[in-house]
Amino acid sequence: MTNPYQPSSIDSSEESLETNTNNHVFAGWWLVIAGLILFVAVNAMLGASGLSSIEWSPSFIALLGILVLLRFHFANVLARLMGSFTIVALVLAVILFLSGVSGETQTAESNESVADPSSWQVASWFIALAATFLPPWWSLQKLVAANHQPRT
Repeated sequence: MTNPYQPSSIDSSEESLETNTNNHVFAGWWLVIAGLILFVAVNAMLGASGLSSIEWSPSFIALLGILVLLRFHFANVLARLMGSFTIVALVLAVILFLSGVSGETQTAESNESVADPSSWQVASWFIALAATFLPPWWSLQKLVAANHQPRT
């Protein structure tokens, strides 16, 4: 007679290893491709003509993606942290937008300067931010959740 409370002898480590690999690969490649797209877009908008005028900061997103692909723990933590901050920024942007709209569909008066971006520029920036960091954040969150589930 077998014990019904005995843990099963089926080893699911192969399945979890495959899921972990898929999550790392998806998140890493997403960040690499998004970083390269942002690098090209920013430099095209700035009209970079030489090596000295190139804006290198978007390439750090691609570097983060490479580190996620290589499974560096601090890169996973940093990518998840940036995704969490993105969610907070999107919620605050929606709250500020809704509180700034008055009854006549005009934004409330504020101190505006010539350098203030238009609303479509701010919206496109937030869309790019969300598209860059939320899919890898979701994938890495699933990875952490799968690692913390009890194995039977």
